[in-house]
Amino acid sequence: MVGLIANPKAGNGKAVEILSKFEKLLLKNKLEHVLVFTKENLDKVINEFEENNVKHIIIFGGDGTVNSVARRVLYKDIGIVVIPGGSGNDFSKSNWKDIEFQKLIFSLKENKIYYEFVDVGYIEELDIYFFNSFGIGIAGDVAKNVKFFKNYKISTIKSLAFDYKTFQIKVNEIYSGKAISFHIGINKIEGHGIKMFPNAKNNDNLLDFVIFKDVPYIQTFIKILKVLKGKHIYDKYVIYSQSDEIYFEIDKQLYGHYDGEVLKINEGNYRVFCLSKSLKIIKWN
Repeated sequence: MVGLIANPKAGNGKAVEILSKFEKLLLKNKLEHVLVFTKENLDKVINEFEENNVKHIIIFGGDGTVNSVARRVLYKDIGIVVIPGGSGNDFSKSNWKDIEFQKLIFSLKENKIYYEFVDVGYIEELDIYFFNSFGIGIAGDVAKNVKFFKNYKISTIKSLAFDYKTFQIKVNEIYSGKAISFHIGINKIEGHGIKMFPNAKNNDNLLDFVIFKDVPYIQTFIKILKVLKGKHIYDKYVIYSQSDEIYFEIDKQLYGHYDGEVLKINEGNYRVFCLSKSLKIIKWN
């Protein structure tokens, strides 16, 4: 038996449309399954899955939906696979390429799957997990604007043109000074496929992080073009590094995001840990 968890709001209903097609194939292939939606009590759902020996969960939604489910199955004997159906699908794009429904269903039914274990980020003071990326400054402003504009390009332009501001940040012993954006990632991409962390590996017990220093306003759009190609890491206004633990301090309240979910982060000190290989994901040939 497999569990299906779908977010009816993801992608303005796109996730549910995909679910409908997928469920028809499940029925055709006589693969037993149970379907729940994210509006239900997910803690209770996961507990019931464990009690009924449901070891495989298929998630229908975007990065926010992944976060809601995945943080509840950390270190458990439950594997997940994500069918992309949200506005941002970076986690799914990073871990699965061109999912063929029939092949996935056949592999589950015939037990011809295998597992990989991937890293997860955890911010102690906020008690939040992230499975793809976390960011503050421009990174948070873009995520906030996406909720309104429903478009990453428009949101990025708006953030750079109208939300530009600097803040003071200290990161480990690497940097202390002004910045416009700070990003931490598990996978290579962020924000609808942007190559923010080109050297990232999702199982190396390391968090990749990027600091955009006090970039002159007139140059911000040029820097973004470099990010699209993953070339920003060589820019003099950018610091790119890796660590299993990251300590950062900011001097003012900023918008931030974790896997696209927006929040306000107050001034203060924060610790970010890499939870090595704590999430089990499903793979097949």
